[in-house]
Amino acid sequence: MDGRKVSFEGHTVFPSAGSHEVAAIALQFRTRTEIETGLVDAGFTVVAEYGSWDRQMLSPDSPEMIFAAVSRADEGGGIP
Repeated sequence: MDGRKVSFEGHTVFPSAGSHEVAAIALQFRTRTEIETGLVDAGFTVVAEYGSWDRQMLSPDSPEMIFAAVSRADEGGGIP
């Protein structure tokens, strides 16, 4: 891990084909503000933010950051 980035290799083995695929994977961890800004810049409106999969309130101590967003073109709907 390098700061907010982590790189690793993903391995997939296909025994029946006798092949082994390796994929280089890089993840960059983003802040709440970076995610919100990115969604808005991409044409979305954030309609809900959760700190866990059971819809707990998002806080600095939350184990996850989960965002529900709708396209501004589809703003008639929403996610409760």
